[in-house]
Amino acid sequence: MTEDAFDLVVIGGGAAGLTAAGTAAQLGAKTALVEARALGGDCTWRGCIPSKTLLHAAHTAAQARTGAPGVAATVEIDGAAVLDHVRRLRAEVYSEADSPERLEPFGVEVIHGFARFTDPHTLRIALTDGGKTAAERPGPPPPTGAYRTISADRVIVATGSAPVVPDLPGLADVPFLTNETVFELTDLPAHLLVLGGGPIGCELAQAFRRLGSQVTLVEPKRLLSHDDPELVAVLTDALRTDGIDLRLGVKATAVSADTTGVRLTLSDGSSVDGTHLLVAVGRKAVTGGLGLDRIGLAADPSTGLSVDQHGRTSIGRIYAIGDVAQKLKFTHVAEATAKVAVSHALFGLPMAFDPGAVPWATFTDPELAHLGPTEAELTERGVRFDIHRFPFSRIDRATTDGRPLGLMKVLATPWTGEILGAHIVGPAAGELIHTFAVAKKAGLRLPQLADTIFVYPTLALGTRRAADQWAISSLRRPSVQLALRLAARLARLTGTVKPPPDGVV
Repeated sequence: MTEDAFDLVVIGGGAAGLTAAGTAAQLGAKTALVEARALGGDCTWRGCIPSKTLLHAAHTAAQARTGAPGVAATVEIDGAAVLDHVRRLRAEVYSEADSPERLEPFGVEVIHGFARFTDPHTLRIALTDGGKTAAERPGPPPPTGAYRTISADRVIVATGSAPVVPDLPGLADVPFLTNETVFELTDLPAHLLVLGGGPIGCELAQAFRRLGSQVTLVEPKRLLSHDDPELVAVLTDALRTDGIDLRLGVKATAVSADTTGVRLTLSDGSSVDGTHLLVAVGRKAVTGGLGLDRIGLAADPSTGLSVDQHGRTSIGRIYAIGDVAQKLKFTHVAEATAKVAVSHALFGLPMAFDPGAVPWATFTDPELAHLGPTEAELTERGVRFDIHRFPFSRIDRATTDGRPLGLMKVLATPWTGEILGAHIVGPAAGELIHTFAVAKKAGLRLPQLADTIFVYPTLALGTRRAADQWAISSLRRPSVQLALRLAARLARLTGTVKPPPDGVV
């Protein structure tokens, strides 16, 4: 094997690509990872790490303001310092986990550049200097003018996704923010206009509002349209309580800007003015520049590359993982699909990715977590199910912590208690959903969860209490009541149940 021939080449150094390259190298494959920008991708530089750091600052400010009975605090916010901390922390994460120096000891050769297929097993790479971090240069670096050609037995495409920019009149002439640029702000916006009510829009709207910005969010439907509407309603009320101006059920029809800021014109005839505009209306797969047409690999404009359950495209030696191939564009999906694809590409192992087993969470306050189908989706499929609800107001730890707002909702089969879906709104919902995710993966049913001992008092105990609702509802069935009475009578008649000893009540 020559220097420029590899067992596996991974295109894209985000969460999916890093996982794939690191896994392959540790399994003994000669591996190259091609990325034009600093490694880490959206998660490290433009998504999970910076957004959750900002959210932590915002939630801390909110908790300090509300305090507890007998406890009060005055909150002072230095917006420039908060945003500087966000950038410093993501650089630390890059240095400690994602840099080439962390990968190369495992045997991964990192090549900085833009890759393009010349045939299904050959890539021509326009090299970049790769020396600047994403914090110093958010956009893609320019090519150096040098090229390198490499070949591979197998190729994994992990080029990720990018923000959707809507066809909105005037938008091309207005400076606007996306998740790729919002964390480069050096101070808090006076009035942030948010276009889109998905996870990114909701999280950043609440974060900036709690840090002191005025915020208006425009969404043509309802917030978080893929989540349970009953639970979304709880979050919607919470965002309004925070002071966010929610304009739901209306569309932005035009945008304009002047020296004072940005104006959105809405479909109901109204308009709203702000100092900054954040566009968060969705994400699309990044496939441009790969030369896919040259090798006969088609990409759907909305979903990206089509793959089977192993991550394999229509060209057997080429795989695609993460955002570029999955409808669910989450870091944990990227990592899961990477492990599946590497195992299949290198060893032919029949590992498969199951999108129905993927939990997700929106990290607002309260958090909103989701696993499996909603009521509407099960009804549309004609599946029979029961709903088991348990409010956070009946979880003692939630009330002692002063956070009783929330609801757990579990969808299960009527007689066996098989978990079909679980949905939670409330504190730590993103953590609590994993109880149901593990149970569903292991084939455990609600009766087994109800029989599990949880620590008291914890929020996690609420998941067991939610499972208890299945037993309670089952005991109320007339047929079950009749069976219990007959069993008790039979036990007395056969002497299985004996009276207590004398003197024992």
